[in-house]
Amino acid sequence: MFYKDALQQTGYAYYLKGNTAKAKQCMQRIKSEGTSVVDADKQALRFAEKGVLPNRALLQIRLLIDGGYYQNALTEIKKYKTTDFADEIDRIEFLFRTARAYDEVGEDGMAISMYKQVMKLGYNKKEHF
Repeated sequence: MFYKDALQQTGYAYYLKGNTAKAKQCMQRIKSEGTSVVDADKQALRFAEKGVLPNRALLQIRLLIDGGYYQNALTEIKKYKTTDFADEIDRIEFLFRTARAYDEVGEDGMAISMYKQVMKLGYNKKEHF
């Protein structure tokens, strides 16, 4: 259990360090190694089957937030504008991650404003952030 999840996290680490080849190797291994019993492994398998690495900046921001490094995430977020992301889903995810970071540091007004944008733009989308 959690083997596929561990491979995904290892792949993310390689990817953030700029080693896309090793990240893709981890993605391939997820498909053939370990089991898919727990949700984390099931999610890792869905990620691997999709076959697409996430936007590097968004991944870094997400992992900072998930790790509780909200100020560091905001520092990264401030390097970008929504328009820096060509893909619509990436733009919506950027808004969501920004809202989440502001929410976690207690800047409720900014968080609510961003969450409203996410709801408006993501209303009919299948993606889940």
